Amino acid sequence: MEVENFSLSAPGVLDKYMEAGKIAKEALKEAIALAVPGADIHTICKTVQASIVDRCAKTYVKSKIEKGPSFPVCISVNEICGHFCPLKDESVSLKEGDVAKIDLGVHIDGFPVNLAHTVIVGGTKKEDPNYKVVSAAYKGVETMVKSLAPGVSNLQVTENLTKVFKDYGVTALEGVLSHEVGKYALNGDNCIGISDDPKFRVNQTDLQINQVFALDVIVSANPTEAKTKESELRTTVFKRNIDATYDLKTKMARSFLNEIKTNCHDMGFSIALLENQLEARVGSNECLKTGHLEPFNVITEKSGAVVAQFKWTVAISKKRLILLAHHLETDLQQPSDALLKDEVLGALLMKSLDDFTKSKKKKKKNKKKKI
Repeated sequence: MEVENFSLSAPGVLDKYMEAGKIAKEALKEAIALAVPGADIHTICKTVQASIVDRCAKTYVKSKIEKGPSFPVCISVNEICGHFCPLKDESVSLKEGDVAKIDLGVHIDGFPVNLAHTVIVGGTKKEDPNYKVVSAAYKGVETMVKSLAPGVSNLQVTENLTKVFKDYGVTALEGVLSHEVGKYALNGDNCIGISDDPKFRVNQTDLQINQVFALDVIVSANPTEAKTKESELRTTVFKRNIDATYDLKTKMARSFLNEIKTNCHDMGFSIALLENQLEARVGSNECLKTGHLEPFNVITEKSGAVVAQFKWTVAISKKRLILLAHHLETDLQQPSDALLKDEVLGALLMKSLDDFTKSKKKKKKNKKKKI
């Protein structure tokens, strides 16, 4: 029996990743435009999530494939590190100067792209106290991209990141990993750490052609440590545990689980964005207790320091890197002259992203005409 090939090299797979990335980038632009002082976080999340569903419905219309959000739209502010997608009656409004981390994901036929971006609400200003931490996170994800290449060790990528964070005087958030992604797989076994802390050191592997990574960089403004703790805010983001077999007792829980199976396609989702809120709240409680759901708890920075995040999805091909989902930011603090002069890292940082993502054309040799 022939095994189906889900690799980037298989026909049509790259196209699906690219289409998912296109939708994710459009959705992120919409979220950024909506993230203004006074805007309600629940409303932004629901509006952008609906936009993703609508855009997905308009692509691959002749194919009977699953498509939609791979992770719900979340907006986590200031010291909140992630997974904040509040219920309508528990939502809050954005304020001038808030550091808002917008996180979302899209998949086509199970091939996911993840994308996150940090904005300073009301506009980025160089005199803003959080300008540096946002700059550091962005330069971190850009450094990761530039460090990727077939045969490069994942530990070398981490080492480059560590130098960048030290230069900016920030700290990598503990436990954050950049995972390889694949069909219906948001957290593959191959990963890249963002910290050189021995407690979070990952196994060494060499990067390979056709791998796709969700590069996730989260840093804290705390210059010495960046520990996390579970927030008291309600958890609304979950993923279905496909191995759970416990029979649900209530009709509402069974109906809820069937909706998740049908509409969420084994990807992450938030009960805050579902239409039937009573069923979502009651059904999710029973499903969580019986092991049918895996929670993504709202996490906060333990010291209360502001955190910033950028996440891009990148594919490694033979001749170049493919930015499947990213959002460029230009008006941010650049690394120091000392870092740019670093023997190993300086040359990478001085190059533009185009140097890594444009196909390298072979120069044609001029053949001498025979006389």
